[in-house]
Amino acid sequence: MRFTIIVQSWYKILRLVDIVSICTSLSFFLFREMQV
Repeated sequence: MRFTIIVQSWYKILRLVDIVSICTSLSFFLFREMQV
């Protein structure tokens, strides 16, 4: 039972990191496009 909770929390953290990385790469791409 406790193991499942740990896994769920890790999954949430990983998803959050994934969203942040996607946003960062997107903004970086947009910034590069604007520079040109």
